[in-house]
Amino acid sequence: MELSLLDTSPVLAEEKDTHALANTIALAKTADRLGFKRYWFSEHHELNGIASASPAVMIAAIGSQTTQIRLGAGAVLLPLHTPYRVAETYRQLATLYPGRIDLGIGRAQGAPAEVAIALTGNFLEKVRLHPERLDELLRYLNSTTMRPTPALLPEVWLLGTGKRSAQAAAERGLPFAFGAFMSKLSPQDAVQLYHSQKIQKGRTMITLSAMCIPLGWTEADLKLPPLSTEGFPVPIIGTPEEVATQLRQHVNAGRADELMLHLPSPVYEARDYTVRSLAHALL
Repeated sequence: MELSLLDTSPVLAEEKDTHALANTIALAKTADRLGFKRYWFSEHHELNGIASASPAVMIAAIGSQTTQIRLGAGAVLLPLHTPYRVAETYRQLATLYPGRIDLGIGRAQGAPAEVAIALTGNFLEKVRLHPERLDELLRYLNSTTMRPTPALLPEVWLLGTGKRSAQAAAERGLPFAFGAFMSKLSPQDAVQLYHSQKIQKGRTMITLSAMCIPLGWTEADLKLPPLSTEGFPVPIIGTPEEVATQLRQHVNAGRADELMLHLPSPVYEARDYTVRSLAHALL
């Protein structure tokens, strides 16, 4: 199984953001040594308990401290950025770290309304124009005049939680990363819809939320955030064996090519234990 991680750099109430970012760096280095395929960083702005605001900065910081794991954005929220600037930034990262850069694209807001306006002006208009702006980004990434020119371009993924994203990815021949942990759509339906578009050489990844409980701990020790009231799936929590079994079942049922894990606990010791335990069980 190809196993990857999505990190929001969660912050414990009694700790500073500095600690959360240091923990992200440490966990990425561990994942690199253990053979994880990808390590993606989220983009959130002014959200309590989350320190990951700029995936590109985290990629640049961690790229030199790791050797083989692919590093990426999960995702760049395109309505908050200009396509040209995104393409230029990720081409530069791909030049620094050849063959190791992923560019995940999403269209969520990821910020309070006033922050989204400060970042981009008319956010809703940018969302309306998302298909055109996505195509613009893809053209810039493949430009023959933009500099720098990497030996290998970033690997572009389209991220989403619904049918529209699956269709958009398939129409453009892009791999699709389905955020199952924050969607009411099942992984099976999302992957099936993607492949129903007759895409050639399509590739899918599902992201699930999971934590392993260390020996002697209780679920309360994980300090998990409150469960969603919107009917999203609950995190998979249990012993390493229990969690690994459920993850395999989801991947097999969804027929996904890859699995990405979102670790909802802000407790670094539990996150590290989960990464090491699932690497042993699944890799």
